[in-house]
Amino acid sequence: MPLTILTVAALPFPTRQGTQVLIGEICGELARRGHRVHLLCYAHRAFEERGALAYEVHRLPDFPRNRSVRSGPSVSKILLDVRLAAHARRLARAVRADVVHAHGHEAILATALPPRIPLPIVHHAHTSMGPELPTYFEARPLAGLARAAGEALDWVAPRLADATAAVSLALARACGGAHVPPAVRLPGPPATAVPVEPRVVYAGNLDRYQGLDALLAAVASVDRAELVIVSASFPGPIAARAAAVGIARRVRFVPHGDVEDVRRLLASASVVVVPRGIPTGFPIKLLEALGSAAPVIVSRRVAEGIVDGLEARVVDDDGLADAIDEILSDPRGAREMGARGRQWALAHHDPSRAADLLEEVFARAIRARTHWSTGTNQ
Repeated sequence: MPLTILTVAALPFPTRQGTQVLIGEICGELARRGHRVHLLCYAHRAFEERGALAYEVHRLPDFPRNRSVRSGPSVSKILLDVRLAAHARRLARAVRADVVHAHGHEAILATALPPRIPLPIVHHAHTSMGPELPTYFEARPLAGLARAAGEALDWVAPRLADATAAVSLALARACGGAHVPPAVRLPGPPATAVPVEPRVVYAGNLDRYQGLDALLAAVASVDRAELVIVSASFPGPIAARAAAVGIARRVRFVPHGDVEDVRRLLASASVVVVPRGIPTGFPIKLLEALGSAAPVIVSRRVAEGIVDGLEARVVDDDGLADAIDEILSDPRGAREMGARGRQWALAHHDPSRAADLLEEVFARAIRARTHWSTGTNQ
């Protein structure tokens, strides 16, 4: 039976970040199945959507004004989330929602804390805040407090919801939820020439939890490789760290613009690296890298289900340089691995299968809320 789904996301939308990409894919897939999907998000965005969407986007009023698309805590985001909570309650009534789909910790707090939206609420877990939150703080005492706060949020969030979906199996086990593998549509890799010069590519944001220090150190050890960093983030801090390890002349920054341009860059890479520095979530950039059919190296921390050497190289930080060197030394074998990696991504991260699983989670939440309401009224 078609549902009216209120999707709540405490973030700007759309942007190039993986979470936003995934939320857009989920909303679109559910809408194509006949569900009425309403997405509530912040007022600002990184770019204008192309064409008509299958779902309706509702934006907070543009106050307090915020134009940052970076992840991480801030005073303005806290104020926005207070407004998000009030707006979500009004919108749930206005659209006559059947279920609330809250993406991330901020959204579950906004919708499930008193006064709770009186509807079934699904928490969609994208990350563990215990490991991630400290990475936004340089001072050790603040980082320690942030870790404690993040661990508390990780404990509270699933307990506020009627059901939980999680993007990785490890995250599902940690929060007691259902594993819904993230899925994005992967068009065929563009026809492009493999570069003559060895080219290592990273595409994504430049936050500390991404593990870019390990990548810079590895490239410093492989002196024949150029590193191309594709990002919408300000490159200054990473450029300084590249200079500190002596590779400033071998690092090129490319603004993350048109998606097709990025796909061509990925497909033409000698190797794409996903170095993730913390063991949490499932990087959407990994699916995009595998979908390009380029050879991929991924951190063991987030390589769930991938067989080392078959679909991609799976390494710890100290094995990253050797893996880059091995792939550059065997481009033919690396391309064969890249083709297998694309097939793995298509088989294990299918949008239709993910939507099936998510519909089951919605049904579980509706049953749980109905049972709770019936028991309370008896």
